[in-house]
Formats: sequence, structure tokens, C-alpha cells
Amino acid sequence: MRGARCVRGRARRAFLRGLVTNLLNPKMILFSVAFLPQFVDPAAGDVTAQLVLLGALFVAVQLAVDIALGAGAGRLAGRLADGRWSRRINRICAVAFVALGIRLAAS
Repeated sequence: MRGARCVRGRARRAFLRGLVTNLLNPKMILFSVAFLPQFVDPAAGDVTAQLVLLGALFVAVQLAVDIALGAGAGRLAGRLADGRWSRRINRICAVAFVALGIRLAAS
């Protein structure tokens, strides 16, 4: 029981750290201020509601992308833990480095 509480506490701290980091991210603020308003049409209704809807849509799309990246990274990590995949990647990298070395030596 104690271990589950510890894991939950670490997950909550990681989530809050990520939330604060994203809320204080100047790139995100600039993106929101520069990109979203160009899709707002004052003649179509309440500007604030349009901005909130666009922001929520952006967050939903970004969440889907982040989930897909996380799932893909998890699968990749599982494959990299397998020795067979590790050897394949090492061989591919070795071939690439040898090819770059040959190209460098030839120039």
C-alpha cells in the first residue's frame, strides 16, 4: 500500500511539474497569441468563445499526438530491450559510420 501511494505521489508531482512548465512556456504563449487569433471571425459570434474553442481543440489534438508519441516510445523501448533489436541497430549505426568515414576519407 505504501509503494502505491509513493508512485501516485511521484506521478502527481511529475504531472504538476509538467503543467507548470507548459503554462509558463513562452513559446506556447507566443504561439497562442500569434497563431490562434487569425482563425477568429468577429462576425461569427463571441470572439472569446471562439478562442476558447480553438484552444481546446489545439489541446485535444496535442494530447492525441503526445499519447501516440508516448505509446510509440514505449513500444520502441520494449524492442530496444530485446538483444536482437539492439544488435540490429548497432550494426546499422556501424555501417552508417563506416560509410561516413569512407566518404570523409575520399573527399
